[in-house]
Amino acid sequence: MNSITINTTNASTNEKHLLVYELKQPMNITGFVKLSNAWMYYSWRNVTSKIGNNHVKITREGVTTDITLPDGSYDVEDFSKAIINAYNFKTGYKITYNLFTPNPVYNRVTLKVGADISLEINNKVAYMLGQSKTLEAKNVVHTFTYIEKNFPYVPKIENVNSVHVNCNLVLNEYQHESRLLYSFTPSVKFSSLITLEPRSLWKKTRNATESEILIWLTDDKGYVLDIDDEMSFTITIADEEFIRG
Repeated sequence: MNSITINTTNASTNEKHLLVYELKQPMNITGFVKLSNAWMYYSWRNVTSKIGNNHVKITREGVTTDITLPDGSYDVEDFSKAIINAYNFKTGYKITYNLFTPNPVYNRVTLKVGADISLEINNKVAYMLGQSKTLEAKNVVHTFTYIEKNFPYVPKIENVNSVHVNCNLVLNEYQHESRLLYSFTPSVKFSSLITLEPRSLWKKTRNATESEILIWLTDDKGYVLDIDDEMSFTITIADEEFIRG
């Protein structure tokens, strides 16, 4: 049995979601692997240019203004306020109502667009807020004028439902996510420390000669999760005889 700690000190890369640990010499890694412990900060963003859900258009008196929000962690109200403030800054016109409001009774987002403007959102924003059921219609845009309604679907604006810790050593033969080592749902607030000591199941390895070990983080939809702060993962590798006792 062998344990290896992979962190931002010994394995950092230019990609904030990815750690690459270089082995001193190639190793034939066989048997099983599991995540023994880990820690990281809840620092990934749910609205980013990489996802493409940070952009809307507002038209008033025939003039269309593009609004692009900085990458960040937004709830529904934050998202609405950020758009209104950015539009006010760009045009000098103040929208006096919330464009998007959480409706806890129906678990939906309420849209309000007055007679003064029209609002255009792409399908990724629509999916996040509950206007669209799927992300597949990538080029679809949604335009709203003088309307107040609940979006038809449950919003998906909360950061992530599940964080996936992936590792290149893993081979899940009968799973879509063939490199998934461990998954969890964050139980702390944004910017807080997450610590993990999972009783995770052993995962089969690829049974291959490896020169490096990769750890990368994604959400349940497959988007990479960029971690702005330090992170650390300890994995344990064992042969079949050890696992079977």
